[in-house]
Amino acid sequence: MTINLSITGAGETYAEAIGRVSAYLPDNYNVDLGATYAIPATPAGPGHLAKVTVIVSGCDDHGWTAGGYVIPRLASGGMWGKVI
Repeated sequence: MTINLSITGAGETYAEAIGRVSAYLPDNYNVDLGATYAIPATPAGPGHLAKVTVIVSGCDDHGWTAGGYVIPRLASGGMWGKVI
């Protein structure tokens, strides 16, 4: 399964945004760094982001599913995504 997740950078750096998403993922899902991209924030200064589109990849395993666990878990942290 692949999840497309757009999050607001809120003054975060790229690494901080990726770390925030990763903290909500079970072991069978992870951030696809090759497909993830960021839009720089103009007023926040160098390295800070306005928006990050994160691609999360993984396989459903023993109830740890994209729709039944991963997306609701990310939503509990204010991050909204959909299976693509």
